[in-house]
Amino acid sequence: MIKSNKYILGAFVLLAAACDYNEDNFEGLDELVNEARKNVVANEYVLTDADYKALAKGQLEYLANTLAFNSQEEAQSALVGFVASKFTALDKGSSVKVYYNLVDQDPVVDAVNGSQQVELSADDYANVWTNGENADYLTPATVSKLPSIIKASTKFVTAASGDVVVVDYKYCLTEPVVESSSDEPSEAKTANWTSIALENTPVGINWQYVNSGSLDLSAYAGQKIRLGFRYTSTDNSAGTIELKNLVVAEKSSYVNPNIFAQQEDGSFKMTDKCDAAGNYVFAAKIGDGYIAFGAIKGDKAYGYCVGDTLTATDGVLAAEDVAKNVMTLETSGDGFTMKNPSGKFLYQTGTYDSFNVADAIPDDAGGVWKISVNTDKTVSILNALKEKTVKYDTGHNSYGCYAESKWAVAEYFNNTL
Repeated sequence: MIKSNKYILGAFVLLAAACDYNEDNFEGLDELVNEARKNVVANEYVLTDADYKALAKGQLEYLANTLAFNSQEEAQSALVGFVASKFTALDKGSSVKVYYNLVDQDPVVDAVNGSQQVELSADDYANVWTNGENADYLTPATVSKLPSIIKASTKFVTAASGDVVVVDYKYCLTEPVVESSSDEPSEAKTANWTSIALENTPVGINWQYVNSGSLDLSAYAGQKIRLGFRYTSTDNSAGTIELKNLVVAEKSSYVNPNIFAQQEDGSFKMTDKCDAAGNYVFAAKIGDGYIAFGAIKGDKAYGYCVGDTLTATDGVLAAEDVAKNVMTLETSGDGFTMKNPSGKFLYQTGTYDSFNVADAIPDDAGGVWKISVNTDKTVSILNALKEKTVKYDTGHNSYGCYAESKWAVAEYFNNTL
């Protein structure tokens, strides 16, 4: 519904400043001008469709379609400047009465107010909960079923295309809890549960977190499973538990390599420093041997590194055993470039955790490596540009270069659980 309204604006409001200036600086000028002009009128004006479209800017873009203001306040605010620009020749004492359209009610609201209103019944809710739950409301997980409920319900058989129907239903932000007469989870009636005991559980009543330990789920790899956490309450005590930092991850460890420096006889001896260019072997201690770093899988131009398994005797690698695993470091700024056993530079591009090898390092690639020795005599090989660290991944049996966010979680669980 649209009604007509009006707004009256006195022209003297727009001309007052000019009169003050003339009176202050040219005494008598106003009287002469007014006597000559005397353009004092009472005007009426009805906004045209073109006027609404001209006013449709900023927050008033809707005017171009509705050709009506949403509120009287918006109309008055917009029409002050419009009248001033439309009637520039009027003198003091003139008035302009402007007629404009004002939206009296939103058409959608009209449709809703006159629509059929229906309340969901117990049978409607029962059609929603089909997995043993019993609730007389909808939830975030079930509200999407509302269209199918409406379609199936006999209450809406008279509704035709384009009709507006208001559906009244109950809604809850939390999902219903399934009650069971058994002391087992209700899902046990339709699923096979395997009990896996936690290493540590909370003791006493307090707000302190307990490191529960890790659970081996490797037997379920590739399957879709459900994890449930059960605790028992009594008639006298029904406390709650809170889970935090639950991580499901591949069973991997990310290992820093040791560093072996070349000796005069060609062999490589484990060292605790790397502060000069030269030939080195980087190898992670895995089981009784060492896995060398440097060779790309399949001799490709990119990929993860998989080196030979080496044996160290008194911390020394024989020259003939490491010929295919020697890395050559060359000084570059405050770090080193690295060449693999094939004489190609090792670098990283993009966001990949793998490596690239080429005869030259591209300008936008991460080809400078910072090497620092840790307290356990392993080394951290950090890509200066990508800020990723070279690690041997025991889950994939290869070397990659990973961001701390990836290996720190596994390191935390492996070292603390």
